[in-house]
Amino acid sequence: MIGTDVMSNSSVVTIDISPGGSEHYIPKCDLSLQPFMSQSFKTLQDGIDFYKKYAEACGFDIRLGSTKRWKDDSITWKYVYCNREGDKHAEDDFVTEGSVKKRRKVSNRIGCRARIIFKHSAADTYVVEHRHSHPLVADYFKKYLKINRNLSFVHQNFVLNCARANIGPMKCYRLFKEVVGSYLSVGCTGSDFKNLSRDLRAYVTGVDAQIILDKLFLRREACPGFFFDYFVDKDDRLRRIFWADPISRRNYHVFGDVVSFDATYSTNRLIFAPFTGKDNHGKIVTFGAGLVSGEDNEEYA
Repeated sequence: MIGTDVMSNSSVVTIDISPGGSEHYIPKCDLSLQPFMSQSFKTLQDGIDFYKKYAEACGFDIRLGSTKRWKDDSITWKYVYCNREGDKHAEDDFVTEGSVKKRRKVSNRIGCRARIIFKHSAADTYVVEHRHSHPLVADYFKKYLKINRNLSFVHQNFVLNCARANIGPMKCYRLFKEVVGSYLSVGCTGSDFKNLSRDLRAYVTGVDAQIILDKLFLRREACPGFFFDYFVDKDDRLRRIFWADPISRRNYHVFGDVVSFDATYSTNRLIFAPFTGKDNHGKIVTFGAGLVSGEDNEEYA
């Protein structure tokens, strides 16, 4: 095999070329970060954390692999792989299965054999066996590796405040970029913001209807002219809700000869139905709005 030190993607690596012509990329970094044969750690988690720091410095992601245990359930072997280990499954190319639509999966697996094996020794330590062959990520793009992305409390609080102001995750991401100065300083990606926003919505699932009602009750206390009404079924689920502020009610009193409503906009499994009309200048005015679970007559009664 031929060993050559080169700059690959702005990272120093040693490229070994096998007799069959295959290239194996071995990253080079600070010696204090490099794993070596028979290296020991007090706990398995210490070893995993060490390898994670090594991956961060070299420019690749890791994935926890299989585990072998003794009969007493103690761990004897633990595999940690490069994130691009394994092969792409054939079914990843299909988006339909019969009448069921499947989400297309994007796989970055190319059969990389980079891995580390932690073996439990008699001295209650973990021994490292290190093998790595992988083209590395450029220094500029290391921040986009999953291992380097982090949603801190600052990120989470910012996304939460934007959600309260009805600001979507991508606009929130761009706003955060303006706050910190550049995308390089954000520390995560737009997908991370979208995933966090999704988790926040999932967190309030089951109580979101009560949150809406509480806000409408507070609004009515602050503004006596504000009106709303709602219906809850026998399973205590919100089926429909309608509301109108003082201006909308005044518009209806003056221009309510003809009422138009559009129930084609669906959001959060409910249909949003605005009630509108025209004033004496031909401009659209709002009479009220509602969220309904269906489009039959009962839902509007």
